[in-house]
Amino acid sequence: MKLIKQVVELGNGAAVYIPKEYKGQEVVIILPEGIENIKKNVINKLAEFMPKIVGIYLVGSYARKEQTEKSDIDVLVITEDINKKISEGEYEIMFVSRNAVEKQIEENALPIIPMLREAEVVINPMLIKEIRNSELTYKNIGFHINTTKSALKTIKEAIGLCRQSNCSDALAYSLALRFREAYIVECLIKDKMWSNKEFISLLKNISGSPKAYYGYLRVKNKEKELKELKIEEANKLYQYLEKKIKEQEKWALKRK
Repeated sequence: MKLIKQVVELGNGAAVYIPKEYKGQEVVIILPEGIENIKKNVINKLAEFMPKIVGIYLVGSYARKEQTEKSDIDVLVITEDINKKISEGEYEIMFVSRNAVEKQIEENALPIIPMLREAEVVINPMLIKEIRNSELTYKNIGFHINTTKSALKTIKEAIGLCRQSNCSDALAYSLALRFREAYIVECLIKDKMWSNKEFISLLKNISGSPKAYYGYLRVKNKEKELKELKIEEANKLYQYLEKKIKEQEKWALKRK
């Protein structure tokens, strides 16, 4: 069994409180890995690929300093010619060739430009400095705009089928996913860093509750799906997205 507890001050020392039934038993305390240890582990895991590696970067929640005990450690590896993904325990490692990175920057901003903006350097700070501030254009956010507009048509139809009951987690997932993408693009437009905390707060403020986010998490984590999202909340998110994507398209057209 794994228990996660907060260490508290106790006299001149510190203590971890655990359930009474563990009294008398031996307990092993394992401290979470620090960021420098994670970087060392990443380098060790990638040793065999080093001749082909151009740069290594932490991305995702660890790069943004908002990881939780459930967070994966996401790693972006820019290479000469390797394109693949490796999952090893909590490590999710994505290899992308330099040419593929440049092509994605030019043709489809998501998710590569957000990754580059948030990246924490493991190896080669000069490369990330060179490409981190790649600009948004009509061309590289066109895919985001077009797929969101298409998804909104499907979402509108799905909301229409929820008339007699709450909406499904599948719909909550679609809404939250598109909401998150639109939020990240908005942050890129405003040249500010995004956070999961702000994303959740904005979603709650727009819909009136965190139910869409909870449904999104259940689908993402492959948990039992429920029908908790109220129709009026789904409609608020849909209307917000419809308005926001029009604003983003208008902004992008000026950079065509």
